[in-house]
Amino acid sequence: MLEKVLELEKALNSLFLEREDEVRGIILSLMCREHCLFIGPPGTAKSALVEAAAKMSGLTYFRALVTKFTTPDELFGPPDLAALERGEYQRRTAGMLPEAEVVFLDEIFKASPSILNTLLSIMQERLFRNGMMYSTPLVSMFGASNEVPEGEEDIALAAFQDRFLLKYSVKPIKDSNSFIKLLMMDEPTENLTLINVSWKEIFREMDGIKVHDDIYTAIYEIKKKLAEEENSFPISDRRWKKCIKLLKAHALLEKRSEVIEDDFEVLVHALWDPALPETKKTVQKVIQRITDPISIKLNELIQAAEEAANQALSAPPDKEADLGLEAIKSLKRIMMEIDSISVSVPKKQAKIDAAKAKITELQKQVGAKCLGLAL
Repeated sequence: MLEKVLELEKALNSLFLEREDEVRGIILSLMCREHCLFIGPPGTAKSALVEAAAKMSGLTYFRALVTKFTTPDELFGPPDLAALERGEYQRRTAGMLPEAEVVFLDEIFKASPSILNTLLSIMQERLFRNGMMYSTPLVSMFGASNEVPEGEEDIALAAFQDRFLLKYSVKPIKDSNSFIKLLMMDEPTENLTLINVSWKEIFREMDGIKVHDDIYTAIYEIKKKLAEEENSFPISDRRWKKCIKLLKAHALLEKRSEVIEDDFEVLVHALWDPALPETKKTVQKVIQRITDPISIKLNELIQAAEEAANQALSAPPDKEADLGLEAIKSLKRIMMEIDSISVSVPKKQAKIDAAKAKITELQKQVGAKCLGLAL
């Protein structure tokens, strides 16, 4: 069944460009039976991405745009008139939110307090009151918003936001080639290939993923260090607990039988606060410092390489050659330092190879522009 999940992820990435993180977030949410929040401007394929994932994996789907005027009838179904005649208040839920396995609510934070309370019950307990309490088939709820709740008046909304385990900031496409390809592509939600996935089976497979004591210790260290940061913010115990499930899902996606430190990178999307965008970098820095100091070193070397290359690439014509030679020497020294890391920490080879590829590309750019060389 894991192969089908990986097939789904690959298919979604081919349909939606520059959305690898968001695609992985949707897959992880479905695996964990958790919820996911997308923050970003309209027109960035948030709803289309969720719809495609649901339909391709054979799940029932419900989508709605929420405004401050949205009524419960529009989400949960209109009153059942036949039941009213019997003196019972029930809703006709066929085709509505309570009967969907995947839900996408756009502008979710504009919902009224009564709608939010009902959503909380469905998200947490998978229960919906319709005359009596009924179990819902919900697997995951996905929310989208152009903005996030902040300030004391939005305390209730902030509590609701805490129910979303994963949170992503979605940006418009940046790469020119990707943008041109986007213009040439068909609508991604048309002619979708069905890849039936048994998410319940995947959930059971996650139970077999081992979590050793050093992983729990690392999580505690991350919690402690985040609390010491200048821009610290509260993270609920509920969220920390769910991070274990998230790590297991990530390890399974990477075809491992146990959680390792490389899996911790996914926690960035679970621990940052969208109301404080700078916290994303803080969380990333703390996690890397504790679980992946090599990545910090590689990032520092790449940053130094980019600064050296940019200085040469932006030089006036009369200084291009001198600064180009100086940059090539700096890039060579940086490449040698990366090679020494490769020898001492072979298990980080993928990240090391990516860093070396970046340095090589900078060498080519400097050589071509400043020295007229084809390196």
